[in-house]
Amino acid sequence: AVLSGREAVLYAGAGIVADSDPGAEWAETGLKFRPMMDALGGESS
Repeated sequence: AVLSGREAVLYAGAGIVADSDPGAEWAETGLKFRPMMDALGGESS
């Protein structure tokens, strides 16, 4: 995470392969962000 004042930029990756389901990959990325979002007490924008 990169913190600046009251803002944070979070980064997460996904392993996209030929059989990937875009919706499932998007959901998995959200799960990766959840612990940091909870710790920071924030919402996504």
